[in-house]
Amino acid sequence: MPIPKEELQTRFASEARELAEAFNEALGPTRVARDWRPELLAPDVLSTAGGVQATLHLRLVPPRGSSNVAFVVGNANPKDHAAELRTFDHADRLHRERHGVAIVVPRADYDAFLDVAERFFRAQGMQTTRVGPPSLPPPSIPPPARKLAPIALVAVTIVLLLVLFFWLKK
Repeated sequence: MPIPKEELQTRFASEARELAEAFNEALGPTRVARDWRPELLAPDVLSTAGGVQATLHLRLVPPRGSSNVAFVVGNANPKDHAAELRTFDHADRLHRERHGVAIVVPRADYDAFLDVAERFFRAQGMQTTRVGPPSLPPPSIPPPARKLAPIALVAVTIVLLLVLFFWLKK
């Protein structure tokens, strides 16, 4: 008789699976903006390499048949007892960069969901932070134009002097 996968998982893999199960049981029935459902993805591995791969992704999943795509709104790491939730601006920027369109979940509904998720993670004894969008990279500055005018002037002058020298020498 095969041994159930749950019995073979290491401590951190088991903790991660249990956190995902608790989240999905508690908040899975919740609907964000009427039809998006939250989901904390459980690891599908026996070991998380000592907790190195224990980070679980929290995402909002669109209803079946929708042309929208699921998007990540945060993560939780039971080994570190920490959860990070992306602000609306952060999630929206990443969604625009990856898919070329804004997220369709209204800001007020998104923020209300983050409040619920934050309460859940804190009740699990996890330190929870909200993470805004990363700062934009500095605008690229073109390299300074090479100052060819003085070099060209010197080169032309030398050529003219050589021509003049050989012409006068005849």
